[in-house]
Amino acid sequence: MVHVFLILRLVLITIGPQISWVKFIDKGEDEKLYGMDISKSNLYLAGGDLSEDSSFIFLKLDNSGSEKLSRLYWESGSGYEIGNDLAVFPSGNIVITGWYEVGHLPAWYTLWIDSLGERLYDDSMPIDYNGYTYNSNCVEPFSNGQCYVGGWFGNQTNQGIRVAKYDSQGKLIWKHFLYESNLDRPVKIAIDSEESVYALSEYHCTWIGWSKEGNQLGSVKDYIFSAAEGAAIRVNPTNHVFISGDLTESDRDFMLLKYDTDGNLLWPSHKAYDLGGEEECRDMALDAVSDCYLTGYQIRGEEEDAAIVKTDSAGNLLWAWVDTVPGKQEIEAIEVDEEGYV
Repeated sequence: MVHVFLILRLVLITIGPQISWVKFIDKGEDEKLYGMDISKSNLYLAGGDLSEDSSFIFLKLDNSGSEKLSRLYWESGSGYEIGNDLAVFPSGNIVITGWYEVGHLPAWYTLWIDSLGERLYDDSMPIDYNGYTYNSNCVEPFSNGQCYVGGWFGNQTNQGIRVAKYDSQGKLIWKHFLYESNLDRPVKIAIDSEESVYALSEYHCTWIGWSKEGNQLGSVKDYIFSAAEGAAIRVNPTNHVFISGDLTESDRDFMLLKYDTDGNLLWPSHKAYDLGGEEECRDMALDAVSDCYLTGYQIRGEEEDAAIVKTDSAGNLLWAWVDTVPGKQEIEAIEVDEEGYV
């Protein structure tokens, strides 16, 4: 099956979204996009071509969906590379993170490029002598061109979360690991107003934080009810932590949690959103007033339909949208720009 990039731009109104434009991009291979960022009205995307010799895919589109830049990147000696996420710095430089293949196993890989797509620096963490593999899932930029990169690691007996901090030249400042069973799952990260970083694992919505100096913040938190799985973590300007995901018991539904940065749950329980089928959450964005946009897809027989839920900051449902067109659509990432487009 050939995946074709499907990119939606939605304008938001009170009762729900209206499609502003739809862009299909076919590079002639079996392709998929996983991460995005928005900067100066341009859309930046990362993924992989999923061929036998896959490479990082990088795309830059303007706000009408027209392609401005397209590049492929590969690591010498590797047969497979996937870009999972990317971020744009105020300077115009871009960092892409993901993994490359070493002996049929994933190895951590992060690449910095300039605004024209030229390579600047890279950092990798291949399989070590203890048999650990590393997969980088996400990146978040902050002051002075620095960034945090998050992912997971594991071998047959130990798994966990890995978070690394880099300077503007791609040099590692510190890295930390959380060793805990069953955390060899996708990881997402978010940054608060103090430039502390919080990392979320899919398993039981497990999350932990580190200060910008690399000190662990409190204990490990999780949410073990209704077989919850975490998909995304965001922190608003008042340092409230929003975690989206889905409830995997019986009929799978979108789910939202809200904490303070000390790990205190601010609602009596999770908020659940049943769109009439089985839904899987993949990402979340916050707008300027902390309204939440949960996105992923709904399973409808053999079909998969793109799905978005919007809530207010208290978790009250404002609207839900499912795009029931033929075929399979999975939304992997979502961002909201300053004009209110998704």
